[in-house]
Amino acid sequence: MLKHAQDAKTKFSGENIKKKDKCIFTIIRNEPVLLKIWLKNHKKLFDNIYVLFHQSASDLEESLCKQYGATYFNVHNDESYCWIWLTDTANKFASFLLNSYELIAYSDVDEIIVDPKNLLRYPKLFP
Repeated sequence: MLKHAQDAKTKFSGENIKKKDKCIFTIIRNEPVLLKIWLKNHKKLFDNIYVLFHQSASDLEESLCKQYGATYFNVHNDESYCWIWLTDTANKFASFLLNSYELIAYSDVDEIIVDPKNLLRYPKLFP
């Protein structure tokens, strides 16, 4: 019985779980133009991409996530912008992702993480 309990503890403690490499996420509200640039760039750098829709109204955003293989979720807050809610939501989602990934990144949709080896090509992203 004790051996079974020890095996279960090891199995569910996360010690034997192979984590994926890296992911990135953002929280958006009605940003289809910037989202396309953000998804296109980060698809090359991260294994998985997550987008949290904060009351987004456009089907285009959902379509872009599907096109670039991003996973998306709807989140809701009654206020249009509340930095406390935004910070809390990002922190909770990051904690959730840390169970599955070695490295996670968060950026706003108007922020681009760049690969220094390809730095010269980035000005072409923004006309």
